[in-house]
Amino acid sequence: MIVAGAVLFVGMPSLFTRDLWLPDEPRYVEVAREMVVLGDYLVPHLNGEVYSEKPPLFFWISGLLWKAGAGFSAGRLVTVLSVMATLALVFLVAGKADGMLRGILAAGASLSTLLLLSFVRIGNLDALLMFFVTSSILAGYCALSRQVRFPDVYWLLCCGCMGLGVLTKGPVGLLLPALVLCSYAGLNRKCIRAGGWVHVRGAAVLIAIVAAWLGPAIAVGGSEYAGAILFGQNIGRAVASFSHREPIYWYLVWAPVCFFPWTFILPVCVAAAIRQWRRTQESLPVLAVVWLVVPLVFLSLVSGKRANYIVPVVPAVGILSGWYLGSAAR
Repeated sequence: MIVAGAVLFVGMPSLFTRDLWLPDEPRYVEVAREMVVLGDYLVPHLNGEVYSEKPPLFFWISGLLWKAGAGFSAGRLVTVLSVMATLALVFLVAGKADGMLRGILAAGASLSTLLLLSFVRIGNLDALLMFFVTSSILAGYCALSRQVRFPDVYWLLCCGCMGLGVLTKGPVGLLLPALVLCSYAGLNRKCIRAGGWVHVRGAAVLIAIVAAWLGPAIAVGGSEYAGAILFGQNIGRAVASFSHREPIYWYLVWAPVCFFPWTFILPVCVAAAIRQWRRTQESLPVLAVVWLVVPLVFLSLVSGKRANYIVPVVPAVGILSGWYLGSAAR
């Protein structure tokens, strides 16, 4: 209730009290509106033309909210609900691992970052992506733990959330959690549970979720749409982005601003988490360290860079800060 109230306090005033903000909100709401008006839920459209820049999941949800009466606030409502759900997950996992105080601190620290305080009021895809990346990482973390019952269920849930992340913003919905979990498993290889054949079943779930939309969409949209959605918006943006091109060190400069005010204690948190992991093999703080570092390195190698691209890293900042503050309180 505390987490939900805090998100609503920050995000609700923007839902019905202002116009749509450039550059993303008008475009995304119009795509969702045209999806409802045209009745075409496979291939998104913008101003009557095929819109191949993003997969459809955000527009599906926004379209449903539009039909339910949310109107031009549909996209912003998706953001508010996504942030609320993400912080609830952070609270539950951090609280179960380290006590309720650390759960509250982790959720509060996540919400109070300058980046999330800014983006909780904007209707774009990144908050929904953050929810699926967070869900997949935390589900994968549970699946790898030797103390959790039914790990196969968690692993299938992890892969399913990766698939939904791909339907939200493309391959980054798979790459970010996969890189984090593989790096974490490599560091904790002596203390984790081996997955076995469940990895194959998980991959099948992921592929089935993506193919359920992608196959029919390509059949309807044709070869031009297939080329744009598979290559132009993925490989093209990664190697030679046609927009938002920035130098490789860009996040090194701007990430501290985005994670304010917790930037000042993050180096101390990272050092403390590593020391604790070496002594006791406490795994959640070191997962947060990997979750913080690996996506920033990966996204720095991508040519296109924006502050909202690192929104999925915010829960790691919250978990790490909450864990450290909880330790200091004790």
